[in-house]
Amino acid sequence: MRLIAPAYVKPFVKRQKNDMADAAAIAEAASRPTMRFVAVKREAQQAAAMAYRTRDLLVRPRTQTINALRAHLAERGIVAPTGPAHVGRLAAAIDGDDGILPAAVRDLARLLLDQIAGLAEKIAGLDSELRKRVTTDDAARRPLSELGHEVRLISPQFVTPYVKSNKNDRNDAEAICEAVGRPSMRFVPQKSPEQLEIQAVHRIRQRLISDRTRLVNQIRGLLAEHGVVIARDISRLRPALHFSVNHRMKLTSVIATAMMVR
Repeated sequence: MRLIAPAYVKPFVKRQKNDMADAAAIAEAASRPTMRFVAVKREAQQAAAMAYRTRDLLVRPRTQTINALRAHLAERGIVAPTGPAHVGRLAAAIDGDDGILPAAVRDLARLLLDQIAGLAEKIAGLDSELRKRVTTDDAARRPLSELGHEVRLISPQFVTPYVKSNKNDRNDAEAICEAVGRPSMRFVPQKSPEQLEIQAVHRIRQRLISDRTRLVNQIRGLLAEHGVVIARDISRLRPALHFSVNHRMKLTSVIATAMMVR
């Protein structure tokens, strides 16, 4: 069994949409040598896709309710920025004792606040479930793969030559599409969780080495201002600091700082 995305079948529909025309379009699309097919989803993948879509369906009415509440209160002179993070400001204005809002308006506004709170609680529950799934399911770490799409990665240096003008989302998307269409394009394989962990360890080590090198150079610069020249080797820095301390050189503050940061 091979599945085709509806967007790839639509260009082959020759007349009005009906079962016969759709079947002919599917047959013609499937016969194309360059047609891309969608992998069949497992039950776990379907459940993950349903969780994402259910969350989107809950986010939309919450946004609509928040916008409605903001519009109603704006007519009364109470203005708040957009976004769910500022609902608390609206709630504080509704529960205030300044007498700006009539009692009927307060009751209706509290009704909207209760609806927003209920939707936010359900969304938070789905967020928690998705986060748990990400930590336990390797496939859930790649949402596009969970939705049944084939994911292929391209190195940014291979896409840069195809950017035609200023860098923005549209030009980047066109460059990526053009780069993907090249028959000789080399793709980057997806890394497994173990490979990502090893890569993270290497990057953290490299960052620590850079910080250590920067501190060593700062210490060498401080001591060089007082006539103490040390070679570019951390193994020679520590003996030089101990030598300066043992011989009680007149660099107390500098040496103390160097001993602290080393």
